[in-house]
Amino acid sequence: MLKKTTWATAAVTGILFTSGALPSPVGAQNKTSSAVREELRTILLQAKDAVILVAKNDTSSLDTTISEKVQQLVDSFLYIGDRDDVRYLQRHLKRAYADDIVHALDPVVSIRDEDAIANATRLSSSDARTDALGSLAVKQYNGGNKSGAQRTLDLAIHAALEPRDPSTLSSNSPREKLLRLVGLLHNGEYNDAANKVLLQTKELLASSSESAWAWRDLADSAIGLGNLTVARQALEKLGEEQGRSDIEQKIHAVSAEQLNPDAAIRSAVALSDFELRIGTLCAIARRQISAGDPRGANATLQLALDATGQEDDDTFQVRQLDDIAWVQIDAGNSDGAERTLEIALKANEKHRWGTDQVNGWVSLADTLAFLGHFDQARDIARKTDDPFFRGQGLRAVAYRQTAAGRREDALAWVNTLKGPDERSAAFLGVAQAMIEELNTTSDK
Repeated sequence: MLKKTTWATAAVTGILFTSGALPSPVGAQNKTSSAVREELRTILLQAKDAVILVAKNDTSSLDTTISEKVQQLVDSFLYIGDRDDVRYLQRHLKRAYADDIVHALDPVVSIRDEDAIANATRLSSSDARTDALGSLAVKQYNGGNKSGAQRTLDLAIHAALEPRDPSTLSSNSPREKLLRLVGLLHNGEYNDAANKVLLQTKELLASSSESAWAWRDLADSAIGLGNLTVARQALEKLGEEQGRSDIEQKIHAVSAEQLNPDAAIRSAVALSDFELRIGTLCAIARRQISAGDPRGANATLQLALDATGQEDDDTFQVRQLDDIAWVQIDAGNSDGAERTLEIALKANEKHRWGTDQVNGWVSLADTLAFLGHFDQARDIARKTDDPFFRGQGLRAVAYRQTAAGRREDALAWVNTLKGPDERSAAFLGVAQAMIEELNTTSDK
């Protein structure tokens, strides 16, 4: 099943584009031809010059979106064995960003799990210990060391249960630390471990005097995991002021997804919360696609489309329509997806709060580019006056067009871009697609 590439950064709320993890640079340069490496290097050099200019013009102390571009450049240069241009970045970047990559060329030293755990347990802050040990547990799960991961997770739970440090303003409560662990494990798809921490959190709340809002946090976390038993137990602690009816609707939505398609659809349509109704119908449609029923999925998606037009509050309408379009793509209904995108494009012309509208243009440009409508996608990306968001939209188009085997066409328009935000983003989009293709080829 296809999956839309979405992105998020600390500096911008909404949908943004990320390259994802690049292949390991070690030895990768030996798997590519010198001609392809030189072409990729030429593209990266243009991205490098633009990134340096973006960083130079930056008035903040540190912009994480620029840091991410710098890191992708470093990873890409190392992928093709180009250490000289990494040194160039270290010498010519604004200090705040150069400091981020000061150790980029240091030899890779393998740290044993035992040493990493010992280092983590010596951290003075229980918040830092919890996060570090939780990350190590995920690493061990990833490596297949289940017993070691479970022992490390126990240490992380122990650290999380330490009381909040009153001398540190950023210190979190045990509940907050535990729920952060739940999220970390859930993101790694280790739900058994996440549920273990969730149950620990429930036990903590049962023996504490925290407010009902703490139970609301537990309910939301349990619903995210699909643990409706804990969610219902938390629900009993909630009053209307804590959003009891909202939690009831969310539990109903997750329950609906677990029914057979006909019953699931009836249950989803009964949801009064339109956002939940639409999301649940999309989830049901994905199940139908996986079961080999694209016709049924398209009928379900039509119900979701109908719901987008019934909302009084259209705050999330563009995002919902874009989500529906991607499920239609998964169902093999590109024509339907294009019609849905037409509705979404018209809806995004309305006034949108904050960055909602510009994020809408970026996301819709990406979807249109995936469908092969590159010229239209570029026009959509240029609808925003903000150079950063315009760059993200153009990056998505450059990536999709290159990934579709049309690199020359992509470079033809990317080379005409003038602003450093747009140039750096678009060149990095081309580079990402090239590296992904090279890595796929080398694995065959």
